[in-house]
Amino acid sequence: MIDSAIKAHSLDRLASSRVFVGIALNPIPTLRRLHEQYGSFVILSYPTSRRTKPLELVCIADPVLYRSVASDSETWRTVNVSFRGFGRRSAATRMGLTMTRLRGQQHAHYRRLMTPPLTKSAVFAHADAMYSIASRHVEKWKVDEPVDFAQLGMTLMQDLSVTLLFGEDFKFAGPAAHLIQDSVDACRPVPGKAHARWFFTAPKLERLMCKWGDKKRGNFNGRDLFSILMNNPNHLGGPTDQSLVSSLMVFSYGAAYETCQNALAWTIALLAQHQDITSRLVDELNSLDQEAITGETLDALPVLDGVLKEGMRLFAPVPIQYRRSTRETELSGAKIPIGTRVLVSGFLINRNPEIYPEPERFMPERWNSLKASPYQYTVFGAGPRMCPGFVFGMQMVKAALAATLKRYRVELPSDTRIDHRLTITLAPDPGIPVIFCNKYKPAGAHKLTGTINDFVKLPVTD
Repeated sequence: MIDSAIKAHSLDRLASSRVFVGIALNPIPTLRRLHEQYGSFVILSYPTSRRTKPLELVCIADPVLYRSVASDSETWRTVNVSFRGFGRRSAATRMGLTMTRLRGQQHAHYRRLMTPPLTKSAVFAHADAMYSIASRHVEKWKVDEPVDFAQLGMTLMQDLSVTLLFGEDFKFAGPAAHLIQDSVDACRPVPGKAHARWFFTAPKLERLMCKWGDKKRGNFNGRDLFSILMNNPNHLGGPTDQSLVSSLMVFSYGAAYETCQNALAWTIALLAQHQDITSRLVDELNSLDQEAITGETLDALPVLDGVLKEGMRLFAPVPIQYRRSTRETELSGAKIPIGTRVLVSGFLINRNPEIYPEPERFMPERWNSLKASPYQYTVFGAGPRMCPGFVFGMQMVKAALAATLKRYRVELPSDTRIDHRLTITLAPDPGIPVIFCNKYKPAGAHKLTGTINDFVKLPVTD
């Protein structure tokens, strides 16, 4: 298939307005209905659009179209999801300048600096430390009573990120994580209380990150991302721009734990409802010598690998991506004006039935033979702007799953409701209650209610 074979369907302003309201209120089901009705390539007209000056939003849900966009980062620039009304000189705007939004030489420079600690060999060298940290957390978790796994996972992922990528600076990392949450909550296209809160939080976060950066200056550590950026010149060879580095670190630090904690929580919920798959995974993990867990041993476990990939397919940490055209171009034969936004429904690409038979089911075994490209499996992005930390993230979640399931059997309480919250990331709302049981205790599954059922077809229980 070539992208010119995929035809665009354009909606008028009235029909488009209904879709815009749906995207603002509940984007995932709205986009699912949109693409089911009109196909994988839909062009919406903004209410303010005019024939002489069209203003459009392009919605795509096809891997071929996604390849066309993601592989050309010069034409299609990554943009913020959030409403932009803070002003160019505000701290909220400065703190929103992420690695994905840098271009050209500047992007290449900072990406090159940040890559060494994130390579496969560097990450695998820390696998035993990852598992050790995860095990220490797991040992302290309460048994035989409901606890919020989302909160436990967040604490664990922050510990792993700070210890292995940010120089163990917990004095700064803890307060920063609390403030970064306001930034995450503000990643919505329609202004609200979260945006107002972020406007006042951003200056505090900027001051904190600058203090953190001051501590790094003159203390180079090749395993500490913040230290690396603070002790290298900028892309022009001049002095380090501390404000820029601080904003890049807000994004890098937040992404390091936010996406992983959600992936871990959703996967645990899926395993609790699929006890046959959990049993196979536990048998695989029990075959490991706990004293000899390395990156290679965790990477060589097919059930663990399939469980994580499948969990992230169904609950992609970032299910919607945005791009903006930097020049006049074409997409599958359709003319695209400069400045046009493209909304990529990654959660639908991950459910393409031609790639994933029975796409709504949790089937880790499909990954025994499936070799999906990044354009068909949108979890980490694709093309030149693909997430550089995907190996680190995968290993963190694998270590956490291994440590948890080697020690406990996980159940969900009866009458559990699990909903979702979508900002820039897909998170359980308000959390995921679990019960950690003796690993040898037979476990059952209870029927779940909530919007989790919009994402996956769960087995019949109770």
